[in-house]
Amino acid sequence: MLTAVGLLAGGLVLLYLGGAGLIRGASAVALKAGMAPFVVGMTVAAFATSSPELVISLESALTGRDGVAVGNVRPILLILLGAVGL
Repeated sequence: MLTAVGLLAGGLVLLYLGGAGLIRGASAVALKAGMAPFVVGMTVAAFATSSPELVISLESALTGRDGVAVGNVRPILLILLGAVGL
């Protein structure tokens, strides 16, 4: 039990540090390239919200569960198309 709590705490710390490093690095590169901070924030948010679907789809496709990959992508595409208004 203590090992599981320690691993969870360590994972949360690493997740926080990795996220903070990603945001700092992306912001520095984008600002040096002349991008507006709003665009940088939206790009990081888009990556953060899309990466879980990408990981699930890749894992399911590589393990032969194609239905999971297609089922995972379809609702997201419908939501995005609805949000954009196409």
